[in-house]
Amino acid sequence: MTIEQAVLENFRELPADKQQEVLDFIQFLKHQLPAQKRRTPPASIAGKGKTLGDIVSPIVNQEEWENAVKNAQAIFRKYIPSTRKLSEELIQERREESVNE
Repeated sequence: MTIEQAVLENFRELPADKQQEVLDFIQFLKHQLPAQKRRTPPASIAGKGKTLGDIVSPIVNQEEWENAVKNAQAIFRKYIPSTRKLSEELIQERREESVNE
């Protein structure tokens, strides 16, 4: 039997006024616990980024970032037609192979 189970079993056997005393004592004990210290970041990284919710924005010029995204999209668009054509050719080859079998 775990401590939690033993406490709960004994707690249930107590009258309501004694259960309240147990609860009060538990709350008293919780207040005596030392407060947990919060960690603080080193001064060397202070101000190196902005926190937006749970996302840390990179230290990149916004205009440079937008240009990089546009370039990536242009490259992607350039190769999509050839990829689509290749896919269609492969599908056609597979159909022909299955017909010949």
